Amino acid sequence: MPVVDPRTGAPTGQVKPTIMPDKAIDDFTVLKQVVRQYCQENSDLPDDNPAGWQNLLAYFTAAVALETQLMAEQAQQRAFVAQAGSPSPPQIPPHEIDDVVNTVGGLMHLPPQATSGNIQGQVQAANALIKLADKLHG
Repeated sequence: MPVVDPRTGAPTGQVKPTIMPDKAIDDFTVLKQVVRQYCQENSDLPDDNPAGWQNLLAYFTAAVALETQLMAEQAQQRAFVAQAGSPSPPQIPPHEIDDVVNTVGGLMHLPPQATSGNIQGQVQAANALIKLADKLHG
């Protein structure tokens, strides 16, 4: 069946099969194998029945398009489920981030004499950064 442009009423050059595949029922892997095998076993079909051949090609094309649409829908559903199942990242108040950055920045610039060789402040600053990173990345 020729596809007609609904706006102009002119044929689009595409052909719609007389029977449409059903994405809820058809197993597209099997469907494609059967159509390919049928085409191989009936290689004379394009010459003997050109309209039947065009109908078969239109059916196969519609099946592949539906399979692609179904795979896209399933991928969207999986992404939605994965996103819904993951916890939302915690909201860290900006003042907490500023405090950590200022503390670490201050400790980084202390002269060695100010700490008497003790690096406890630097270790605490590093721990604060690690805890902040854990909060940010969940």
